Amino acid sequence: MVKQSSAKTIHIKGSPRRLATVLRLPEEAARATTCTVDLPGVDARRVRIRPIRNTRSNASLLKIKLPNDTPPGVYKGTVHLDDTELPITIDVEVHHALQIFPTNVKAELSRGQSLRETISIVNGGNSTVELANEYRFCVFDSTGIDRAFFLALAGDEAKGSQRLDRFLDELADSHGGRVRVEVPSGSCLIAPGEMNDVEVIFHFSDRLHAGRDYAGTWTLENAAFHVEIRISEPRKEQS
Repeated sequence: MVKQSSAKTIHIKGSPRRLATVLRLPEEAARATTCTVDLPGVDARRVRIRPIRNTRSNASLLKIKLPNDTPPGVYKGTVHLDDTELPITIDVEVHHALQIFPTNVKAELSRGQSLRETISIVNGGNSTVELANEYRFCVFDSTGIDRAFFLALAGDEAKGSQRLDRFLDELADSHGGRVRVEVPSGSCLIAPGEMNDVEVIFHFSDRLHAGRDYAGTWTLENAAFHVEIRISEPRKEQS
């Protein structure tokens, strides 16, 4: 015989695969050997409940995993502990799980040259992601901090507070400016579970110095694409 418990509704909020809460169970439910969750329209892949040891609170930890692409929203259902039923409300939050392949690019460019790459973007989250037609990020000279310290502390031409000024000037000089990321095909939507192959063009600033290495990271939701470039020296004309 199924027993309807008088306990308050269980509330859980989080991403689909990280749903957990602590609760005090009625006496008849605390001794249950089986635990399942009935959520209309959603398949709960894994449900676990266990008492929290080394406490006197009689508390139990309830963990539920839903499919990663479960759309955000509020879901109401029932927790079954043997013959005891407990009402449950699950508030599924937006969960971003983008992946970019490849994860990085290395190239040698001339000053003023752009970099064109084709990347694959996989949406493993539970909500549609909009890919804009333009982004921005910064690149930095990989040895800029070391160079700034050396020139400020080892040089004899700067004294006292001048050393700090020299350090800050060199540090600012190591900043390679902002990179403009262009998506020639324009903005698009990537639905949960989909993969899009996208061409992107990286346009670099004229602040870059020949003979130096620069690096920076373009972030897209939770994903990151690392860019490393070397600015080649101008070719010398042979007489």
